[in-house]
Amino acid sequence: MNAYADTLSSMGKAAVKCAERGWHVFPAPPGAKQSYESAANNQGRRWGATADADKAREFFARYP
Repeated sequence: MNAYADTLSSMGKAAVKCAERGWHVFPAPPGAKQSYESAANNQGRRWGATADADKAREFFARYP
């Protein structure tokens, strides 16, 4: 665990579990059809999607 572990919402914790299983996750505003992150800032990955659990923790702590 890292410093973000205690600050995650239930949605964030679920996203981290999905990433640990190898599924791609990304944070999005409720009801929006876009991500908080862009491909330009995430090595070209659409919506900033990641299967890295540490990166998912960081994203979902930053965007609860």
